Amino acid sequence: MYLAENFGRVIYISSEEGFSKTFKDKFIRNNALSENLFVADLKNYDEILKEISVDNYHFIFIDSLDNMNIDVEKLKQLRERYKNSSIISISQATKDGKMRGSYQIVHDVDIEIIVTKGVAMTNKNRFKEKELEMKVF
Repeated sequence: MYLAENFGRVIYISSEEGFSKTFKDKFIRNNALSENLFVADLKNYDEILKEISVDNYHFIFIDSLDNMNIDVEKLKQLRERYKNSSIISISQATKDGKMRGSYQIVHDVDIEIIVTKGVAMTNKNRFKEKELEMKVF
């Protein structure tokens, strides 16, 4: 909501939860409603290409890369296609806290944030120092 209220149109692609009641409840509970915030129930890379217009959103959230089977190459293609949008992607973690899939994705991103027990911490940051913390829930 912060991005939508302050910086432009945002789309949140919810491949895991879709438009489920629990997903809707999260938005309501966190007061995350804005006329600039949109939600899409898309299931894979091809649906993103088909449904999300180029230059329509300032920010594109993808939840999650793993669930949508988006690998490092497909993420690069999305970044090129939506070059005027910031892409914020979520990767799942294994039970031992490691990122699922190829760690190569982290090498290509500007900022990597790890969320543990409701606290987000920058692990990689090309713009500022790392280990910045913020309580998110």
